[in-house]
Amino acid sequence: MGRHVHRLIVIVLALLGVLLAPQDALCQRKRDRSKDKENDSLKQIAVDYALSDSDRERVQSGVKLAKFYLDDNDPKCVDQANATLKDATKCKMFTEIGELYNIIGTYHYNRKEYKKAISALESGYTILKKNNQAIPRTKICYSLGQCYQKLKSNRKAQKYYDEAMTLSKKLGDKEMMHTLTRSLCDIMLSDKNYKMAYEYLNSYLQEENAKFRDQNAKLIDIKEEQEQIIDQKDSTIQDVVNRNFELEMQRQKLKYDSAQLESYKKQKEDSLKLQLSENAKLQQESDFNRKLQIFFGVIMLLIGGVIYLILRNNRQKKRANTILQEKNHMISSQNEEIQRQNEEISKNLEEIAVKNKDITDSLTYAGTIQRAMLRDFEKHRSLMSDYFIFYAPRDIVSGDFYWAYKVGSKFVFTVGDCTGHSVPGAFMSMLGIALLNQIVAQQHVLQASQILEQMRIMVKQYLGQTGLGESEAPKDGMDMALCVWDLDSNNCNFAGAYNPMIMVRNGELKVFAAVKSPVGIHMRELPFEDQYVDLQKGDRLFLFSDGYSDQFSSVRHDKFKMSRFRQLLLETSRVPMSDQRNKLVDNYYAWKGDFMQIDDVCVLGVEI
Repeated sequence: MGRHVHRLIVIVLALLGVLLAPQDALCQRKRDRSKDKENDSLKQIAVDYALSDSDRERVQSGVKLAKFYLDDNDPKCVDQANATLKDATKCKMFTEIGELYNIIGTYHYNRKEYKKAISALESGYTILKKNNQAIPRTKICYSLGQCYQKLKSNRKAQKYYDEAMTLSKKLGDKEMMHTLTRSLCDIMLSDKNYKMAYEYLNSYLQEENAKFRDQNAKLIDIKEEQEQIIDQKDSTIQDVVNRNFELEMQRQKLKYDSAQLESYKKQKEDSLKLQLSENAKLQQESDFNRKLQIFFGVIMLLIGGVIYLILRNNRQKKRANTILQEKNHMISSQNEEIQRQNEEISKNLEEIAVKNKDITDSLTYAGTIQRAMLRDFEKHRSLMSDYFIFYAPRDIVSGDFYWAYKVGSKFVFTVGDCTGHSVPGAFMSMLGIALLNQIVAQQHVLQASQILEQMRIMVKQYLGQTGLGESEAPKDGMDMALCVWDLDSNNCNFAGAYNPMIMVRNGELKVFAAVKSPVGIHMRELPFEDQYVDLQKGDRLFLFSDGYSDQFSSVRHDKFKMSRFRQLLLETSRVPMSDQRNKLVDNYYAWKGDFMQIDDVCVLGVEI
């Protein structure tokens, strides 16, 4: 009996050793099988590509084959993509066309051959845009933005990122929108546009925090599920062991009771059968011992199996807890880093806000001084039937200005557009107003061309513009449209420096061209020319800067242009001047939309 027990113990320990052995060899075999499957897949795709009867199936196999080559950074991906493009173009498979151009661009991008990547991607972009393919064009636009960003061409990069963002919003592609938010943030930081950078970064970090919260919640759910599974397994195993033990004990008890009953009956038999009864009893006892040995062997096997399951579950539980703790620690570290960055950004933004406030207060006061310098048209209202002014600085102060003055029977009014805008433009506009006050109000020069000639001489004198060859001499100046209205003869004398004058009479529009030379130094300083026109009651004269016609649209990404501006003036000249101004203002802001204002705007309308 001792030898049998010893053998059973050896067998149980051997089984436990096999089951608890390290799994390294098994893991290695799995990796080898995964690599073999990948090679088999590549061979199968190559066979499918070579044997495909259908052009569409051939294109799909070609795309897969090019992706395999790209994953291995194999130059064959470019040749495969170019070969497949011919069939894809023939079948008008635009999604596959977009993927193929993206594969070529990605290969060159990975090799830092950004110009080659841009050439391939822009070819795909042109085809997809022509055929209104939004989904593949989104990826092409993103890839083009990455290439231009690597080449430090932020404007082009932002253009493609903006287009990709617009398409992603229409398609509901939140993952691409998240990626584009980070890329636009990098461009804004590179351009030192900290306000927009903060908005993009804030949006990006909010989405990142949401992802971390989702991941943390999933890990907690996984942990709870594993603990429940372990608890259920422990409970189930214990129940099975207890139940088996109870059933076996009941069975043995029944057998024992049956043997005792049989023995009692035999004792009542004839004395002649007493020896046979004793032999039978001894035989039963021997059978019982043998069965008892088997029973204990089964119990040991069950106990060994239970111990193995408990150890394995504990090991899995410990491994899961370790992984969970590592990920929680990583998430905690990332959250702390994000918090630190947020605090640093907030601190920087506070400093920027203080500096911006100081600058804004100074510019606001400068704007007040500039507006005080502009001549008030209202005091000359009695000279005109009506007038309007649409004056919209791009910043607080403006490089555009308007001016009017009456000398005897002559009424002089003008609109000027100085070089630059904001503070530099404002300084130039102050110089222009001061020169007009000196030339017209004090010296009484009342011929339009002579006024501009005198201003050109004095601007060059005050700014030290002695020659174009001097690199340090400023090249600043101003474009102007100037009218001298003789109130007695009702005749208008006009002269312009780049900026024309428009007259609307009886539903017809006439343009009075300006000389292509500014008030200031220029490589071709042409003499200013006088133009005369006899005015009639109801005529409308318009002087303006180029800020209105040069404004870009947030929807069409195009300038308003002078042709649209002339048509707008003609169409709105049938209504009163105040209503015409409102229409011009409403149209300007509707056209601009969310796009930034790119220049100062000044439009002066006078009704005779």
